[in-house]
Amino acid sequence: MKQTRPITFVNGKLVTPEGVVEGTLRIADGMIASIGAGEAQPDDEVVDAKGKLLVPGIVDLGVFAVDKPAFHFGGISRAALMPDQSPPLDLPSRVNYIAKSGKPDFWVHPLAAATRGLGGEELGEVALMREAGARGIATGRRWIADSGVMLRVLSYAAMLDMVVVVHAEDGGLAVNAVASAGEMATRLGLPSAPPQAEALAVARDIALAEMAMAGGIGAEVEWHQDYTQAQWWFGEDQGRYIVTVPDTQALNEALAKGTENEDTASIGFRRIGKTGGDTLFGKTIAELKAAHTSFFTEWMEG
Repeated sequence: MKQTRPITFVNGKLVTPEGVVEGTLRIADGMIASIGAGEAQPDDEVVDAKGKLLVPGIVDLGVFAVDKPAFHFGGISRAALMPDQSPPLDLPSRVNYIAKSGKPDFWVHPLAAATRGLGGEELGEVALMREAGARGIATGRRWIADSGVMLRVLSYAAMLDMVVVVHAEDGGLAVNAVASAGEMATRLGLPSAPPQAEALAVARDIALAEMAMAGGIGAEVEWHQDYTQAQWWFGEDQGRYIVTVPDTQALNEALAKGTENEDTASIGFRRIGKTGGDTLFGKTIAELKAAHTSFFTEWMEG
C-alpha cells in the first residue's frame, strides 16, 4: 500500500550493520529517508518507540508457501519462494506471476526450477525465467542424482551469474528417511539417513561447481539479431548444439558431406565464433568468476 504521509520513529534503538544505536528513523514514500540523528518534519506522523528495538525486515531465503499475514506478523518483508509449487516454477510465465503476486506490500523472489518439472533430467529455461523475475535457481526438495545434469545446471548458473540453492542429500542414502540415523531412530524402527548423505552430496556439488568454473577459456561469439541473447545462447527448445573443434575446415567438410545424405540434409549449421583469449560476452573470465563467487555475499549484505 502507498504511504500517505512520512513517519518518524523517535526514542528507538536502531539495529544497524555497525550495531545497536539510539536515534531517529524517518520513512517517506515507503523508503528510509534518514536514520540516526534526524528530526521529525512538521507534517510527519511521530511514533514514540519508547526504547524498543527497530530492526530491518527479515529476508527468508527458502519458503515453500507465501502467507502474507503471517510474514507481516513475524517481521518478514521479503521471501525467496522455492520452485516446489503446483505447478512447479519451471516456466517464465509462472515465475513472472509469482514475482508480481506480493507487491506492493510484500516482495516475493521466485527461485527457478533447475530442471523441468523438478524431474532432475532436462534443464529448465533458466535464462528466460531470470528475465521474468527469478532471483536464483533451486532443485527444491529433490536431489539431482545425475552428475552430468547437475554440472550443466551449475555451468548454466555460472554463465548467468545466478545463485543455486541445492537440496544436498544423497538420494540413495536418504531414500524414504524420516529421521537422522542414531540410537533413537534405531529404537523406534524409523527409516533414517546417515550424516554422510549430506556430506557426500555437498562434496559432489562442490567438485562440480569447481569444474563449471575451471575452464578459464574465453571465446569470441556472435548472436542472431532476431533473438534476444538469452533466447539465442540459453534456449533449451531450439534443438541446437554448440561444439568446438581444432580444425574448422575439417568440420565444414564433414558437415557438407552430411547434407548430401537425405536423412541429415535438413540439419543446418553455422559458425558462431572461436574459442580463445580470456573474455566472454564482453567480460574477462576473471571478472565472471569474481562476480559468481561474490554475488551471494553482496546480495545478502545489500
